[in-house]
Amino acid sequence: MSGWGSSGQSAGGRQAGLASARNLVTSLASGAQPRPIAVGWHLRPDERCYLSQQGQVYQYLEGDGSYVHKTRVGFGFLGLAVAAGTAAGNKVREGRASAEAAARYRLVEQGPMYLTDQRLSVQGSAQWIDLWHSNVRASSCDGEAINLTVADLPPIQLRVWAADYWYVLFRWLAHNELVQLPPF
Repeated sequence: MSGWGSSGQSAGGRQAGLASARNLVTSLASGAQPRPIAVGWHLRPDERCYLSQQGQVYQYLEGDGSYVHKTRVGFGFLGLAVAAGTAAGNKVREGRASAEAAARYRLVEQGPMYLTDQRLSVQGSAQWIDLWHSNVRASSCDGEAINLTVADLPPIQLRVWAADYWYVLFRWLAHNELVQLPPF
């Protein structure tokens, strides 16, 4: 997925994605219909796929806050130094574990992402993830990710290039509405 790193897409990539999304809004507003694409997996008989691209799924989850607490004792000055060093090491491990336990968006899957007229689907390396439009309670887009609140799941971010474009088409397919895009 060129253009994506840990900090997201480049400013130029965001502008290009936003421009594509604006063109899509104009096209849909004029009555144009997107064309379905063929995919190599089974859709429902009345389902059509419209976008496919590599993407990443993040969920707002807590991490593992465990760490190994070590105990060392000794005699004399050397024993005191070993015990002090062990205590300092325990404090560092505890701090790292605490930071890791904090809730944040964590990568849970990645692979080909598909947008159909019924769901957002990800063919991950370990599992398929189907996010049915009818289960999405709220959605937004920040230009880097589509943010979803889905029934019975922690908050989800779908990171895909041209997220604005995907979001416009998602809202149109799922809710038959055109979204207002932010200014350039």
